Amino acid sequence: MKRKKRIIIMLCIVLCAAAFLQTRNIWSAGKTDGEEPPYELVMQWPASGKVPAGLKDVEQALNVITEDEIGVTIRLKACQSPAFEANLMIAAGDKLDLCVSMFGSMPELINNGYLIQLDSLMDTKGQELKKVCGVQLEGGYYQDHIYGIPTVYSEGWRYGMICRTDFMEKYGFETEEGKYYSFDELEEFFQRVKDGEGEDFYILGGNLTCGGDLLERSGYAFDVLGAGIETGVLLLGSDNNPDKIVNFYETKEFEEFARRMYRWQNKGFFVPDTAISEDSPNLLMRDGRTLGWFFHNVPGEEKENTSDSGLDVTFIPTMEAVRTTDTYQTVLWSIPITCENPEKVMEFLELLYTDERVCNLLQRGIEGASYVVEEENEEGKLIALPEGETIDTLPYYAHLGVFGNRLDAYTWVPGEIDRNRRIKEFSDSISRTSPAWGYVFDQEPTALEISRVKEVIKKYIGVIETGAADPDVELPMFLDELKAAGIDKVIEENQRQYDLWRDASGR
Repeated sequence: MKRKKRIIIMLCIVLCAAAFLQTRNIWSAGKTDGEEPPYELVMQWPASGKVPAGLKDVEQALNVITEDEIGVTIRLKACQSPAFEANLMIAAGDKLDLCVSMFGSMPELINNGYLIQLDSLMDTKGQELKKVCGVQLEGGYYQDHIYGIPTVYSEGWRYGMICRTDFMEKYGFETEEGKYYSFDELEEFFQRVKDGEGEDFYILGGNLTCGGDLLERSGYAFDVLGAGIETGVLLLGSDNNPDKIVNFYETKEFEEFARRMYRWQNKGFFVPDTAISEDSPNLLMRDGRTLGWFFHNVPGEEKENTSDSGLDVTFIPTMEAVRTTDTYQTVLWSIPITCENPEKVMEFLELLYTDERVCNLLQRGIEGASYVVEEENEEGKLIALPEGETIDTLPYYAHLGVFGNRLDAYTWVPGEIDRNRRIKEFSDSISRTSPAWGYVFDQEPTALEISRVKEVIKKYIGVIETGAADPDVELPMFLDELKAAGIDKVIEENQRQYDLWRDASGR
């Protein structure tokens, strides 16, 4: 009996050994043929609020393409604050292969030593990506090296007011092709509307009305030099020195602006408490409380900007479109030092920017689940929400346009199917370019001062932009605190770097 048991045990060992050897041989044969398991690429997915339930479904659909095309699987990591979370992950040594910097946050990651230079990778693995990005790739440079790949879109913005069309017709305000409307002209129109609609109707309001320099840039052309208004600007008016960086808040232009906003407040143009408002300007307009709001966009976008208002709107342009250094630095994709295979990540980036299937999976989701096709032709696809769905109930919705070549993205109704072509034509038609095009300010030498200046701006700008405080009182205090925070030192360093850049580039 014992002998039988020993025989059975020996047979089991032999069979297990044979199975192991067979498995090893199969694996070795696969390696000999050059096959490798797909590389898992961990990619940030910027969230705006809750993470969509269908994120995993999009990830799986994406992997059907990427695994077959380039031997990569994607793991989407939702994040509410991409730069902050990237800093934490990289510092901890966590796996992260592709991170996104938004609104000027890339320099901090670079100065922390967290991003790799992409110059050589672009030369070996990103030739098609270079072609797609074109001049927009200049936005990804920092200290003479490429660190980020910008989202491709228009080369510039037009600034102005999104306005209810019915009120324009009612109060006799017509726009002319090619004309830009001054704040003086708009103020006359605003007054007619206010007089006609009464004290409970306002001109402007909502959480986009202040705090983001949209109002200022709708009236004055300036370049923030790839950083922010807190580091100084180049004024682009015909009577301004295009080589001198200035504190915008110390200029006659800003004083004029502040006094105008104070006048508008006293005329009842602003919704009460706009300086601290969390209300959507679209919903305020929809509910019959306001005339409109100031914004930047490209032709045709106003319909999409206001789709949730359900109103017919007209864009009143106040400023000629201009290419400025910050246009391509709003969204930048970078490869962190925690990436184990930068070559594969660069292959994925090239696929993202050249394959509209990949772009639209990330930007629009899965057809039938997150959108339905209303119309399709050589111009592209016009898509709508599935029946019974809203943006809030969709299994997947990307609130931010951050993925690849946005001119490959399908157009939401009520946009028009030729939207992307029209944007490209608008972009190509922009004739005005900032003399600082391609320059980026290295903020590290004055990082402490910049942080302090931002806090001062945050303290004052809302009440000044919405006229909630008398500029005779607030503006001198604002300027004093800016100087105490070190804004002059910041601008001096910015000017020094800008002069060196101009000399080196022959500008």
